[in-house]
Amino acid sequence: MIGPIVQAPTTDPVPDLTVHAPELIRVSTKTRLLRFIVFSNGDGTLRATLGSTWLGSAGLHVGNNDIRFVLPAQLLTSLRKTNTPANVLTLTSYSLGGTQGASSTHRVAMLPVKKAPKPKRRK
Repeated sequence: MIGPIVQAPTTDPVPDLTVHAPELIRVSTKTRLLRFIVFSNGDGTLRATLGSTWLGSAGLHVGNNDIRFVLPAQLLTSLRKTNTPANVLTLTSYSLGGTQGASSTHRVAMLPVKKAPKPKRRK
């Protein structure tokens, strides 16, 4: 063989993620929809947990990815308190081959429920 030998990687590269979301993500109590944008530099999978609750996984492609999870109803009471470990969202990237990448964390809180104004009494 003529020329240098180039070693090929034996595993898939793990995508680097940039999460476009505030440090404290607020979720509506009506929809319970957790939504954020993730920029990925490669194909792979994003796995999300909220505290110890598994939210699911989403496929990643190169560029911006609109990620949405509907939170379970049993998490509503724990998310009203902003200082508990149960409201820490952990996002972990995985390559297509299953190699784990870096994780990022964000806090999640529920929006306060707006009470309907009382009707005014007529005299």
